[in-house]
Amino acid sequence: MAASLVLFFVVPVRNHGSAGRLALEVVVSLAAVLVIGWLVLGELIGEWRGDTRGLTGRHLGLMFEFVLLIFALTYYTLSVYSHREMAGIHTRLDALYFTTTTMATVGFGDIHPVGQLARGIATIHVGFDVLFAAALVRLINVRVSRAVQTRPGAAPSGEDGTPPPPIGLI
Repeated sequence: MAASLVLFFVVPVRNHGSAGRLALEVVVSLAAVLVIGWLVLGELIGEWRGDTRGLTGRHLGLMFEFVLLIFALTYYTLSVYSHREMAGIHTRLDALYFTTTTMATVGFGDIHPVGQLARGIATIHVGFDVLFAAALVRLINVRVSRAVQTRPGAAPSGEDGTPPPPIGLI
């Protein structure tokens, strides 16, 4: 995590006055988030189908860290290129703080999206947070169900001796 934070604080973001450059940076950031979302969804589908090699807590932790930094860098880039997109982001730490409070669903209101582009990105961000929370709940559910079924003295409940599928949100 330390290396990722160092990278976040040293990635050059300068306002060159180019709307095209801003669009490119936003598209690259959103593409990265979509790839991570696609991977999480694929892992969730694998878990749902009974694939035992699926999502681990380490996977979720790495994805959380990556997405946190991508969104923070996106919000910071928006604030550098346009002071009309984000209210309250003046430093990278402000962007990291806003991203963390958004991902934690706290949202103190001191920093918020103002422009349409920033609001669209924040909407995608919240959508990803819901997917991430569902993946975390599913992972916990699967792990607890497996632990209960494999503990000594636990009788399988299926006719063929297999444990029943876990009950979950997904």
